[in-house]
Amino acid sequence: MSRAPKTRAKTPRKAAVTDLPERVMREDAAVAFADPRTCFGPDGAPLPPSDLPADIARAVASVECKESTAKSGAVSRTWKYAFWSKEKALERLARHLGLANKDPEKGRRAVVNFVMDLGPRGPKGAPDNDDAKDQPETEDGR
Repeated sequence: MSRAPKTRAKTPRKAAVTDLPERVMREDAAVAFADPRTCFGPDGAPLPPSDLPADIARAVASVECKESTAKSGAVSRTWKYAFWSKEKALERLARHLGLANKDPEKGRRAVVNFVMDLGPRGPKGAPDNDDAKDQPETEDGR
């Protein structure tokens, strides 16, 4: 007698693990592209954490609350936010997307080649270089 193979439904935990790379990318993107200006209300005061937009809340590394009591007994709160590093998040995203240069020397060569491609007079509209006056012009006027 043959038995049918048992099939198991994906458990929420396994589903979460398979979605992990995409979620990590979304979190890094939230940090990389967070706009801190959205942390402030129309009056210019920092918003409480419960009022922050979701994408900004994901970019917050820490929150501080300072309470002060006026003579009238009114309590006011001031919020202070610290964000995760945009630079590091952008670096991770660039590496993941293949935009980061793994060979720093290759990056330096690209800059040198770019500068050399500008020619002795630099970009159009740039002031003349005294050294360039001694150079013969090419067909394209450089």
